Amino acid sequence: MSEENESEREDDTPHLGSRIRYILIGIDYGTTFTSISYFTYFDGEAVTTIYPSDIATISNWPEDPMRGLNLHVPTEQWYSSIPINRSPTTGRIEPDPEVDGFSSSSEEENENEPSRLRRSPAPRPDQRLSQILDSSSADDDSSPDLLWGFQCPYQRYIAHTTRDYRRHVDRVKLMLLNTEHTKKGREELQPVFEDLIENQLVRNNGIQRPDLDCELVQDMITDYLAKIFQHTRQELIARGEYDNKSCVKFALTVPVMFSKISSLVLQWALGEAIRVTGFGTLTNRNVDNLFLVTEPKAAATFLLGSSKDLTAGATFVVCDCGGGTVDASTFSVARSQPLRLGEEVCPPAGDNCGASYLNENFRRLMLEKLRDEAEHFERNGNTIESLVDAQMPNFEDHLKRNRDIYKNPSARIYIPGLRGDKRQGREGQDAKGFDDNYVWLYQNDFHQIFFPLLDRVARVIQGQLEAAIALGKEVKHVFLTGGFGASLSLQSHLQKFLAKFAEEVGLSYEIDLVLPRHDQDYITAVSSGAVLLTRNPEDGIPRLAETTYGFLTKQLYEPDWVGHTNGKPVLCPLEACLMIEVIDNFLEQGDILDSKHKWKPLTRTHHFPVDDKTLLCEEVLYVSDTTSSSEYHLNHEQNKNAQPAGNFFVDFTKLRNQGKIRPKGAGRGQKGKGKARYEITYDLILLVDGRNLKIEVRYPSGQYGKIVKVAQICIAASFKPGTS
Repeated sequence: MSEENESEREDDTPHLGSRIRYILIGIDYGTTFTSISYFTYFDGEAVTTIYPSDIATISNWPEDPMRGLNLHVPTEQWYSSIPINRSPTTGRIEPDPEVDGFSSSSEEENENEPSRLRRSPAPRPDQRLSQILDSSSADDDSSPDLLWGFQCPYQRYIAHTTRDYRRHVDRVKLMLLNTEHTKKGREELQPVFEDLIENQLVRNNGIQRPDLDCELVQDMITDYLAKIFQHTRQELIARGEYDNKSCVKFALTVPVMFSKISSLVLQWALGEAIRVTGFGTLTNRNVDNLFLVTEPKAAATFLLGSSKDLTAGATFVVCDCGGGTVDASTFSVARSQPLRLGEEVCPPAGDNCGASYLNENFRRLMLEKLRDEAEHFERNGNTIESLVDAQMPNFEDHLKRNRDIYKNPSARIYIPGLRGDKRQGREGQDAKGFDDNYVWLYQNDFHQIFFPLLDRVARVIQGQLEAAIALGKEVKHVFLTGGFGASLSLQSHLQKFLAKFAEEVGLSYEIDLVLPRHDQDYITAVSSGAVLLTRNPEDGIPRLAETTYGFLTKQLYEPDWVGHTNGKPVLCPLEACLMIEVIDNFLEQGDILDSKHKWKPLTRTHHFPVDDKTLLCEEVLYVSDTTSSSEYHLNHEQNKNAQPAGNFFVDFTKLRNQGKIRPKGAGRGQKGKGKARYEITYDLILLVDGRNLKIEVRYPSGQYGKIVKVAQICIAASFKPGTS
């Protein structure tokens, strides 16, 4: 659909007078599949509580083999060889003036309205990113279009595209999970990602972490979410539930194992996808009051709302089994009428033992079985890898989900051209289970594929049960959700495990494995639960900061101060002094913040040569997901995990031109006589408003300062998921 036609449809969508339609979007960005759920309402409606039946889910994904019935889409993308002409903007709070142009909005726009927050729908899609947003179905390397979702398996297995598979990207989320179990997957993905960066298809975003490869994935997540948002917008328009005045709010789910920096990367990618597509509202290039929640808690909220098996005071486990991660949490029921989720009984846990690893085990087993047939297939123009890959959709759609290996532990896999054991003279112990064109899989084969992962899922649940029982809780229900949760083999395995566990521990009650009532709930419980929690947030979660924030500032170099040790001071010719850059923290990890919180003013001073054409002050905000001491130089060990979180600019050129700022005479410093200069001193007033950090610039410094600039950044990822 062209942008013009889409715009026309938006304008034609019925709009109830001047009332604004609000759309709550829940995002379950999974390792292998993604789902989007939503709820809409108009301002002024007396909607206090919503229920699972009120939530809708996006469908009609391009190239959906189920003809529009799938309520999730593969988390895959496939790049062309033609680099994407990306926007050069760099700031996370506002554009970099060197590449986007800059004017001081505070004085130039309206002398009587000093610097308000820029609250408006995101702009129309960036034309420089039309390669990402173009919905063309062209598939080969002559097309610049990004393939995504169901387009990837369709082009690979059915349309047989000539596009180079080395540019196919999946399981991106693994790069944000630093666990032993993701190590192998991350090592496999890293050279693919580095090659994409080398060919300028994605960028290295400069996030330097020794424990994670965050810098490799932010563009990829943005590119994928941009496609998701474009389709979501079109679907909502087609359903008559979106117009160009709609206000879109987002709830993003994260694994329990996510670090704070991983959540931040996902948050930043989400904000950029909104900017690219125009779907959603940004304030100073940031998502406004983004809501984050863990995947198990979102699933628990959804399942609790549709359950008739629980009463107030009950304790239950939710196990969200996805394609990459399996997360489990234990909750209590706070009240009934309606049921309300209570506190987490014990710390959540998880493992990277999701359904995608079944695919890896199947592929590995098949390649091993066919290893000695490689010469035969290559002679006929095939490879065993391509033949096994062609059977992956069959394994994904049928054997993995619908085969119960306890009841039917055998299957045959179609391998065209395979010579059977009889034709090759193999009998008895030498037989490999080959028929002409088929490989037979038996009980031992299915055990190799399934059991290592089924056991690990059971151990995740076992840890939750043991922790809850140790606290004197009776856990009588384990709710299973997630795409992997629909596997008949996993369900049988867990039912046997729970019966054995109850017997071995000596429980006087049974533990029931509770399955969703509808098949679609396996894959929509997380995204739907996120919407429910956004509208009906929990009370009582401490607003505990789990990150540290500070501004980059220059200090007079003091070699005896521990924060300056081994730093690299720079001579400032204006002041004739050695200066060093440090991070001046204002928010420390572990601080408790009210929903409305205000700090003491931070005084900032900037110097400029008298012949500078502009007086443009830049403030750079840093974030760290570890505890760090304030006023340590940028490269100090204390700041090893500090990352730029955003920057903004304050232009005082007009005040200089009006004669309101005058040069300061040259003074003497450590290294002799300085130079005449402009000195600008102002205060930063920092305020927390919900899950946003608002920054006011007041000039001049002191009690008579007036607001000349306002900026805002989302700090949702800095709190515990679920914080309202």
